[in-house]
Amino acid sequence: LQQEQQQQMNQQQQLEEQQQQLKNAQKSDDEAINLGKSRDAEREAEIASLRDELQQEQQQQMNQQQQLEEQQQQLKNAQKSDDEAINLGKSRDAEREAEIASLRDELQQEQQQ
Repeated sequence: LQQEQQQQMNQQQQLEEQQQQLKNAQKSDDEAINLGKSRDAEREAEIASLRDELQQEQQQQMNQQQQLEEQQQQLKNAQKSDDEAINLGKSRDAEREAEIASLRDELQQEQQQ
């Protein structure tokens, strides 16, 4: 009977030790799960932050591209305006030259009379 009781006490002790090991394992698992969740949350936040940064960068590049295109259009318009002014100036010069030549001819004819 004493041996039987000792055996039962040993089994009880083993059972309690196994239950403690299971509790410890469960606690360890829970901690690992919580750490994993925490890391996932950090990664999600980092991903969201990087997406925002990327979107801002892309928007900035689009704005810069638009500004560049507008400046190029302004330069084209200015060049066209300059060309028109130059052509107008050349046209006026040609008219003045013709008028000067005509007046010289007229003057020369007057002087010959």
